[in-house]
Parts: sequence; C-alpha cells; structure tokens
Amino acid sequence: MDPGNRLGGLPWTGRGTLRYPAAVAPDLSTPGNVLRISSMRSVRLAFTVALLLALGHPLAPGWTGEFRIETDVFVDDGKEPAVETLTIFSEGVVYDFLLTGVEEITVFDQQRERLVLLDTKRKVKTELTFDSLLQYVAQMKVQLSEAKREALLAEELEVQSDDAGWLTLTNGEVTYRAEGTRPKYAEAATEYQRFADWYARLNAMREGNPPPFARIRLNAELASRGVVPKTIERTIVQQRGLQQKTQTLRSQHLANWRLSQTDRKQIDRAGTYLVSFTDVPFRDYLQLPAAAAANSTPEP
Repeated sequence: MDPGNRLGGLPWTGRGTLRYPAAVAPDLSTPGNVLRISSMRSVRLAFTVALLLALGHPLAPGWTGEFRIETDVFVDDGKEPAVETLTIFSEGVVYDFLLTGVEEITVFDQQRERLVLLDTKRKVKTELTFDSLLQYVAQMKVQLSEAKREALLAEELEVQSDDAGWLTLTNGEVTYRAEGTRPKYAEAATEYQRFADWYARLNAMREGNPPPFARIRLNAELASRGVVPKTIERTIVQQRGLQQKTQTLRSQHLANWRLSQTDRKQIDRAGTYLVSFTDVPFRDYLQLPAAAAANSTPEP
C-alpha cells in the first residue's frame, strides 16, 4: 500500500452528500457462491494467464501470478511506521492484510469483479462490486467544488523524472514522488497497477480521504515504465483561511517473488472468513466502531 487513504489525512472538498452505493452480489454464506481458495487455484491461474494474453502481455518463463509486497507507511518525519500491511497476489486474487490496529483483510477478486472487506475482530464482511465503486467515484467527480476540481481531478498534473529514477507528479496542491523497482516478472507491474487502481477507488469512499484520480495517474505512469513502487511520497497542501497546512505520507515497499507456506495459510484463513463472517452493508461496516477507528490507512 502506499501513502494516502487508510491514514485519512486532509479531507477533500466537495459539495453535497455522497451516497454509498448498495452492492448487489451473491450471498457469500451460500456454499455455491463461496470463494473456495484451495479448489479454485488452477481455475484462477488459467484466468490470469488468459487475461494477460488478452491484454497483449506475453508470459515470462516461470511466471505463476504469485508475489507478495510488504509495506510500511510513515507520517511526515516519523521514524516508526504508522501502518504496516502485507499484500499477497495469488492467481488472479489479491489479499491485503492490515497488520496494525484492528486487522482488516481486503480480498480483491478480478474474476468476480468485487472487493470484499473482512473485519476480523467483529467477524463481519462487506462486499463492493466494481460497478458500485465506479458509480461512487463518478458521483464524487460531479460533486467536487469548482475551486478544487483542477487540483483533485489530476487532469493538469505535471510529470517529471530525474536521472536518479524518481518520478514526480504535481499540480502544486497534490504531489506524488515515486521510486520504482523492476519486478522479476514483467506481468507483475500490470497486476499491481490493476489492484492499486481499484484500491484507490475503494479508499476514496472512506471518510477524510481525497479522490483517487492523482493516484490512478501515478499507477499508470509506474506501469508504463514496467516497475512496481519501492518508495512513494504523497504531499497535500491545503489553504485554510490564512494558514497553509501540509501533510506528507511516505511508504516503503518490499516485494518478494515467491510465496511462503505462511502466506498460503494466510490465504486459506481469508477464505475461511469469507465463508463464516456475517455479511453487512458497506455503510454499516464503516460505522462499526472497530472498523471505523482502525481503517484510515493508505492505499496500496
């Protein structure tokens, strides 16, 4: 994950009240509709291969669709991470584990076009379809105030890169600086971009977070260079009356191109929770005290 959204931070300025879309999806408590991780691995691998080939990406020898990224997020000049996460990519599904505070697991399922959030303390889950996320972001775009549209829509971002390998996107109010690393398998850059885009949209739905457009633009720039992030810094500057407030979030990402047995047990644990946790609407999920207090961490 990278700086931005679960840590909350400076709110975006819009007008009106955004409505959370109702996610209409299969009942995950019904055995026929449950994501069965172990039995579906071969199917998911075939889907991932087919998707990459359809997108025109030749498969590199040894590519299995599996890798992991550990992320530490720091606020301003902080020396200790405020947030730690583990993100596991496995055969078309991504499992994002929040390791600080109340554990939350986010399951990103490309084939079923959905995101499922799991609160392990309250034993509840909520599901959002990709369509519902797109509807919410479209509504957010419409409701941005005129004064903030240019800054937050990221349409006028200036893109620069230097000899040291740093990429900068800025419009004066929002600035991203990123250093990438070339993955062992080229396909990983596309896989990461796809997940990071949807996760940015998801986190835009959490209170106090900015719209996802600048982050999505950064994701595209990184993917076009064939890299995954190693370091990302996000700085937001806001004018409040006569005062100017600045906040910088910095994330460090460590990628590994092989999953451990512990990682596979984490995947199986998430699969068990998908079956056993109580399903609640997204709005209710956010209003649960444990989830609401813990889940202001950054996007991937």
